[in-house]
Amino acid sequence: MFCVLAVVFGVIMYRVIVLSILFVSQSEVVSKFAKIVTTATAAVINLVAIVILNRVSGKMALYIYMHCDVCNMCAGL
Repeated sequence: MFCVLAVVFGVIMYRVIVLSILFVSQSEVVSKFAKIVTTATAAVINLVAIVILNRVSGKMALYIYMHCDVCNMCAGL
């Protein structure tokens, strides 16, 4: 749960910081597309975080299943 909250907070902070940096850029093109660039890169970061958290939770579930005596007794039924 803590990892999920940390990722969400990190992505929010990333969007705020990058958007503010791009808006004050000297380049008119960069300032014009700042919101699109920030949204797209934040979406990629979210996707990567979801994939990583999914793999970690899957490995944790498998570990718990293999090492839990109650689960092993239920599997034998």
